[in-house]
Amino acid sequence: MSFIENIFAVLNPFAPFMQLLRHRVLWKNLLKRRLSQAYHGSLLGGLWSVIQPLFMLLVYSYVFREVFKVRWNAAAEASDSMFAIIMFCGLAFFNIFSEAVNASAGIMRANVNFIKKTVFPLELLPLTQSCGSAILGGLWFLLIFLANLWVKGQAALSWSLLLFPVIFLLYVQFVSGICFIAASAGVYFRDTQFICSMILQVLFFTTPIFYPVSAVPERFRWVLTINPFSWFVDIGRNVLLYGEWPEFSALFNLFILAFICWQAGWLWFHVTEKGFADVI
Repeated sequence: MSFIENIFAVLNPFAPFMQLLRHRVLWKNLLKRRLSQAYHGSLLGGLWSVIQPLFMLLVYSYVFREVFKVRWNAAAEASDSMFAIIMFCGLAFFNIFSEAVNASAGIMRANVNFIKKTVFPLELLPLTQSCGSAILGGLWFLLIFLANLWVKGQAALSWSLLLFPVIFLLYVQFVSGICFIAASAGVYFRDTQFICSMILQVLFFTTPIFYPVSAVPERFRWVLTINPFSWFVDIGRNVLLYGEWPEFSALFNLFILAFICWQAGWLWFHVTEKGFADVI
């Protein structure tokens, strides 16, 4: 394959999906291993995927609700139960992103044999991290839906719920693109994991997870505007909890953001992976 053909193959917007389809059996096995190892050897096993978020929810709910006296707007309902559900939803989005990016930053150095000794589609490694985190995180959203149904009854059911899987898939695509970049950077810069941890802490507090956008002073709201992560949290929460249909422009922005991140991450990974073996 010539240089120009190689570049075209990488820039092809369908290239990532074609590669995934080509190695679907291998990727399926990697994903199964990723899920089986998540709580391997623990006494409670998969129950931790429910216990851990519920415990975090109780702690954060107490701190922000009782200590800092944070209140949501009246339209979102101010009851203790609803406040916890709103927080849980934002926390679910953040946990998927945080877990996948942190794991991807060190995934290449943790699988040196795949890089040096075998011909292996390396892009499957960060992709497995993002999709594995999404599957485990999907349990959180199921709990959120059931809790919202218990609190609101039939009022929690809306046709807009059919749109949430689309938003979730766009979110997974967005996270996967970031994971490609983090995985590649982790090879060349050993400090990548520490940098990712710092950035994630900043994102955690600059995203409306525990507070509504209205609680942010006007002069600081531009921070939320330039934070693409907050777009998914805000729109996803409105669809899942309030039954609101997002504006077409907002949904289109999510699609463009997810596509650009996915394509840019894929391109960056393939341009830089040729030097992985030499660096590691």
